[in-house]
Order: sequence, then structure tokens, then C-alpha cells
Amino acid sequence: MKPVMQSARAVPPGRIIKRELEARGWSQKELAEIMGRPASKISPLIRGTKRLTPRTAIELAEAFGTSPNVWTNLEAQYRLHLAERRMTRGTIARRALLFGALPVRELINRGWISDSKDISEMEEQICALLGVTNREEIPSLAASFRGSKTEEVSTAALVAWCQRARQLLREQSVSVFHAEDFRRDCIPQVLNLVESDETLSDVPGVLAEHGVRFVILPHLSGTYLDGAALVVEDQPAVALTLRYDRIDSFWFTLMHELAHVYARHSGEFLDREIDCSNGNKEEQEANSMAAEWLVPSDSLAAFVKRSRPFFSRARLEEYAVSIRRHPGVVLGRLQREGEIPYKNLRQLLVRVSGRLAGSIAN
Repeated sequence: MKPVMQSARAVPPGRIIKRELEARGWSQKELAEIMGRPASKISPLIRGTKRLTPRTAIELAEAFGTSPNVWTNLEAQYRLHLAERRMTRGTIARRALLFGALPVRELINRGWISDSKDISEMEEQICALLGVTNREEIPSLAASFRGSKTEEVSTAALVAWCQRARQLLREQSVSVFHAEDFRRDCIPQVLNLVESDETLSDVPGVLAEHGVRFVILPHLSGTYLDGAALVVEDQPAVALTLRYDRIDSFWFTLMHELAHVYARHSGEFLDREIDCSNGNKEEQEANSMAAEWLVPSDSLAAFVKRSRPFFSRARLEEYAVSIRRHPGVVLGRLQREGEIPYKNLRQLLVRVSGRLAGSIAN
């Protein structure tokens, strides 16, 4: 394949018109008479201050014995040349790279970065958010993903979400974390709050009292995150997204993340799709611990045995009271295990965002 040749510079159509006039010994006024135009219309064409229209191209072609395409091509190349001179080369490509890697408009709308027409300034802001030195240096995440679905996850969006969560978590003041105190005291205290949705707002305080940072940060498009167990300032931290604003989802995701801390799993975990069970060993352990903490299996098995095949709301609520759990949490467990269809008793799956508004960050 032959290389495509490009001219080093674009020639203004007016310069060619001037040369044609000189070659013929014509004045601008004479060309105007030939074309049937006022003389004042020719000078702007030669200076390049007036665009050369298709009609003018046809008239020049007749006057000089050329093809109209000669003039339309000259005009198009010249205007493109002027446009390129006004722009920084590569700006569009650089902006496309950023918008392809991250939900940039979402970052702007949420105030994580400010809007800017200067591509370099926007790149600097995004690099600062991601904690990298240049836009091509997207760090890999030391994280385990819980979930069987195959959505295409945006690594850059995950990094941005994690970095923003870290910023917010670092700002919090919490007690010193002691693993044994956490295992002995914190988990039981947190579980005491599962009985009612009215105690949801007490969760952050209990965690902070035991050295666990906590924030709710809505997920970014392309992350599909439910929650994360992180390490911030050498202390455990939990960040949830409320991707599913339901009481069963909130409690299962929270206890799953706390299970990572309880079991002293190493590393950090970004978790999605709370109802899946085919994760790695640590994820399976966290799933099992969360489920057992929330609804003891032996007790649930007995309830299921005496309730089948009809799980009435009254019977479910009575059982929930007996184990001091919100009925929506019990329902969520039964739905995940296939005992109750997801369409049934949905009114028990109350929203939690209103109770946790003080912990939801932007």
C-alpha cells in the first residue's frame, strides 16, 4: 500500500485566484465583470476572509477553464488547515481516552473533579483522583471480586471509586482498632441493630467506637459494586454503595465485609452481586459467616420445615421477632435460598437510604 501523501501546508484559494489573474493580466474588477459580480465581492475571496461557495467555484471554473472541484477542494483543505491551527493536536483523542476509561461526566456531576475545557487540566485532576502520575498509568487493583455475572467492569472506575472512598474514610476520627475487642464486642453490638430499621443510623457509631471506619458511597457506572473491605490508616474500613436500596441487601453486604475483618482475611475486597456463592474460599467464608450471623441456619431450617409450602407474612414476621431480626432480612435469606419467590412479600424489603442519609457521601 502506497503511503498517503499530505501537503505540508494548505494553499488559500485566493492565492491561486491572484496567480490566475496575473497570468492573464486581468484586474479584480475585470474578473468581477466576467463573473457578473460587484468588484467588492472579489477582494474578500482573494484575502480569504470570505468562504468560497459551490456557486463561486462553478463561476471560477468557467472563468479560468478549470474544474469546479479544484476550487471546492482548495477551499475545504484551507478551512481544515485553519481549524487545525486553532486546536491543539490530539485534544479530541486525549479527551476520548478519558471518557472511554472513566464515567467523566458522572465524576463532574458528583463533584469529584471540576469541569474544564482544558484537556491538560482535566487529565491532572483525574490523575490526582486515581493517585497516578499520568493518564496511562492505571494501577492494578489488589482485590477479589465476588460475583458470577459477566458485566464488563471498568477498572479505572473501580480505582476512582476506591480512591474517593479512601479520601472520605481518612477524614473520619475513630477509636483504635483491637481485633479481639472487635470480635468479642463489636459484632454482637452490630447484630443487635438488625431487629429494626429504626436503629440503622446507629451502625456508623458502633463501628467507629470499635475502630472501623464506615462510609456509604454510591457506585460509579461500570463498577457494579455492592461494598468493599479496605484498609485505611492501618485500620479496617467498610464502604457500601447501596446499589440495592433494601434492608436485606444492606445487612448482608455489611456483615459480609465485616466478616472479612473478623476472619482476618488479608488484602482488600471489592464485592458485587451479594447473592452469588461461587467466589473464592475467603469470599465463601465471608458469605457463610454473614448468613449465619443474620439468620442462624438451624433455627431457619426448623422454621422452613414447619412453614412449607406456604410462607405467610404473619408467620414470617413472628419468626423474625423470635430471633430478633427484621423480617426483611429473613425474607432476603429465604429468597436467596429459593424458598420464597423474589416477587413475594416485597413490601418487607424496606428502603434504608432514608435512615442512613447522614452516612451517604457524594
